[in-house]
Amino acid sequence: MVRTHRKTSLVAAVVSVLVITLTQSPIAAAASARMQQALSVVSGNVRVFATTTQSFVPTGIALSTSIANGTAKTFFINNSGDLTVSRFTMTITLPNNSNISSFKRCAVNVSFTATNTCATGSPITLTNPVSDSATVYILSTPGPGYYSFQIIQNKTGSLVVATSASLANVASGVSNS
Repeated sequence: MVRTHRKTSLVAAVVSVLVITLTQSPIAAAASARMQQALSVVSGNVRVFATTTQSFVPTGIALSTSIANGTAKTFFINNSGDLTVSRFTMTITLPNNSNISSFKRCAVNVSFTATNTCATGSPITLTNPVSDSATVYILSTPGPGYYSFQIIQNKTGSLVVATSASLANVASGVSNS
């Protein structure tokens, strides 16, 4: 009677090992397949806006400031978000019948210190914007980061700068579904 009991225990142990071996292989293969299809997810925001002094505090409105005939006016386009955009749109409105004699910017995160003088490097001459018309600037704007612009024109009045940026232009490869 003792022999019969030992044979039964041996058979049960072998069956258990076979069951574990058969179920472990597919699970290991599935885990390996999941590892090969890793997906990076990036989240963040873009906040592009214009100000008269460099700031990372969004205003929520277009910049409106006075501008004088022949005097250099400096303003900033800021991105206080944490994502980099590859381009943004800037609409500049000048006093009626203005003629622009100079429109320049400094390198990213560099400010003008005087007329036509950047804190480091040389100012970059830009194509003059057309007043009241949206102009797309293909500039990579890091988050957070800014550009300093300087404009000289021949009328006294108001300068208005409105901006927009699209999530389609986020430089880190993010896409929406």
